[in-house]
Amino acid sequence: MQTIITGKAYVLGDNLDTDQIIPAQYLSFNPSMPEERKFFGMYALSGLPEGQMGLANGNIRFVLENVFKSYYVIIVG
Repeated sequence: MQTIITGKAYVLGDNLDTDQIIPAQYLSFNPSMPEERKFFGMYALSGLPEGQMGLANGNIRFVLENVFKSYYVIIVG
């Protein structure tokens, strides 16, 4: 049986390190507190270098500014 995944995909550039998933300056939020946990979504992939976020154009944010959730459901690295 095949599994098919559908949805809007966010494509990343090459050689990105895991520190870009949630940049260190945002790790002060407490994930066990719901009112703070949502900030992890707001800053997800915000440390990506310009030109390597949201390919093919290279300058598309994963999460729009001042929004807590991305509309992308798939990340391709």
